[in-house]
Amino acid sequence: MDCKLNKSLKKLGSNHFGMAGYWALKAEREGLIGMAFTNTSPIMVPTRAKKSALGTNPIAMAAPATGGDSIVVDMATTAVAVGKIEVQMHKDEPIPEGWALGPDGKLTTDSKVAFDTANLLPLGGLEETSGYKGYGLGAMVEVFCSGLSGSKSTHNIRGWEVNSQGGPPDLGHCFVAIDPECFAPGFAERIADCLHHWRSMEPVDPSLPVLAPGDKERINSEETTKRGTIIYAQKQYERYFNIAKRIGVQPMETV
Repeated sequence: MDCKLNKSLKKLGSNHFGMAGYWALKAEREGLIGMAFTNTSPIMVPTRAKKSALGTNPIAMAAPATGGDSIVVDMATTAVAVGKIEVQMHKDEPIPEGWALGPDGKLTTDSKVAFDTANLLPLGGLEETSGYKGYGLGAMVEVFCSGLSGSKSTHNIRGWEVNSQGGPPDLGHCFVAIDPECFAPGFAERIADCLHHWRSMEPVDPSLPVLAPGDKERINSEETTKRGTIIYAQKQYERYFNIAKRIGVQPMETV
């Protein structure tokens, strides 16, 4: 293959790298297809298991389209990111069935139990609802991240809690950038055509238009920037306020 494919980059000895999509978008802004993967502390329960053995192991991909548009995919390979369970816990609200297992290995809707137990189901949920697909995607991320880089993998990574024992997490990341100009011409136009078609499809609910991957986050980002504030649940704010006081930094200002 006579093709300029930017070298993939593997990273080991690392920690949480934030939003996976951030790294994919860095490549997209250069006109490239960007992909980013990372393994994380064990929190996903493999299909048929009772306890966690893989991380949320997110997958991100961003690709440019014409007119400054783009398609952005950024998702955990678990049924949900652990942060969403934490939000529900601080709001004293339950989580949907199919997100997590309790300490007994059975489904739980108790957000605090789910957060404390850290047994998230794979994307898809139980085996009956194709959860093995999310499990497989999480395993794929391990191949790219720990397998290639030599970082710690799955059950060898320490717990995600701040007070976990066992030294640094030693996570592995994998970053890939592909130049679409090496392939068939008209890449950005084809992606733009896909985006236009999806967004123009007739929705089930007229008040909820069909979105393309990444639209919801982009719209939220634009609204947040325009508003100039970030909305937190009261208990979330109180928690962050107390943390700021404890470590001696300026707390967030309220408006």
